[in-house]
Amino acid sequence: MAFKKKIIATHKEAIKEAEAIAEEKMNILSKALEQAEKHIEVTYFKGFCEDFISYTTKKIVENNKALKDLNLSNDKVLNLLDINLNELYKLQVQFEENNTKVYFSKDGKPFTKVDKQQYISYTKNEEENRRIDAIENFIKAVEELEEFYHIYKGQIQPLTSNAVRYDLRVNDWIINQMFFK
Repeated sequence: MAFKKKIIATHKEAIKEAEAIAEEKMNILSKALEQAEKHIEVTYFKGFCEDFISYTTKKIVENNKALKDLNLSNDKVLNLLDINLNELYKLQVQFEENNTKVYFSKDGKPFTKVDKQQYISYTKNEEENRRIDAIENFIKAVEELEEFYHIYKGQIQPLTSNAVRYDLRVNDWIINQMFFK
């Protein structure tokens, strides 16, 4: 019989945190687009995401060809047009500090995704599969017994040498991954 890995634990809180960080990155991008669109129209999202300031500055200079012909620096053009990009710069810093990767759909729209597989622990061999099966059978037996008697789930942890515990905060069983390393 071929080995088939089983799930030991899913780190739900870590997934929620990663999703919140990804959502924050998209919120920062949205705010940056708002700031930039006060001065230009953003048509190439990937280029904009690479560098908000240079993309916006380049578009502003392109839109003001008369000033471009005067051989002025980009900063001078922005000063003459009385355009301040400090808020966009702050958003750029926040955007770069957030390590979530931004992807682009076929039509060029930005999005993020969280790889949930990073937050799931799996068994590595048949021995660990047997341990997981035993723990799952134990949990099932405790829950069946609970139909007839009150079970103090907080006492399960010392009873099983810390192999499994019940987290009252989230009302769920947690398998100790240290037994599977």
